[in-house]
Amino acid sequence: MNIKKRGFTLIELLVTVAIISIISTVAVLRLNIIREIKIKNEVNTLANNVYFAKEKAMASGNSVIFKINKDYYTISQKSGLKVEEMEARRVNLNYLRKYGHGTEKFEFLPTGSVNGADSIRFSCDNGYNYILTVGVAGGYSHVSKEKIE
Repeated sequence: MNIKKRGFTLIELLVTVAIISIISTVAVLRLNIIREIKIKNEVNTLANNVYFAKEKAMASGNSVIFKINKDYYTISQKSGLKVEEMEARRVNLNYLRKYGHGTEKFEFLPTGSVNGADSIRFSCDNGYNYILTVGVAGGYSHVSKEKIE
């Protein structure tokens, strides 16, 4: 008598479940790594644009205003009483969220120093806060990272 087997054995099902779980674990880890890279890129772009604003003020002899709010920041050049927003310098914040709802600004003077020196705190969904600090002396800027407790 010839009996045909239909279905899967327990071993086959366990191997299939193990393979699926390994693949899904790798996919989740990869997505976290990609998000971390995007966050780092946004933080670096923010820091580089603050430095750009300071250097632009020193090179042009005009004040440059770095204005940041909840969703984006702009870099504008001030010439006398006229303020011009620079093209391609309005940057959306995709991964960082600024604490508070107000607009904060730093005005870099032609000497490289800054009016309105302060620290701005950003929250992020990766378990860290980022703090942008712009100091009075020479418009020094620094981004630091702190773990959310």
